Amino acid sequence: MRWNDRVKCLLKQRGMTQNSLISILKVNTQGAVGHYLNGRREPSYDQLVALADALGCTTDFILKGEDKQTGTGLIFDESNLGLHDFLKTLEIKLKNHELNDNFFCSL
Repeated sequence: MRWNDRVKCLLKQRGMTQNSLISILKVNTQGAVGHYLNGRREPSYDQLVALADALGCTTDFILKGEDKQTGTGLIFDESNLGLHDFLKTLEIKLKNHELNDNFFCSL
């Protein structure tokens, strides 16, 4: 999964829109945001830090899909799904070899 795919996943999970990124990325239009989210443009260092702050994750997670502090690549917000249900679904997916990055985006 590329950085922009992780950002799109986080946006969806947090109920945010591309419009919410206009001021965060300091661009003028939603179209400009689309260039970032579609991988046609790369964020500057300052934009990357601002994205991480706004999305509640680390820059490591956005860039690499992992958080060095926790050692995890999971995107999980227990307010959207109870921990028990999450673990049950995770166990089933692991047993059936169905686990991939898209699973965590769909939570």
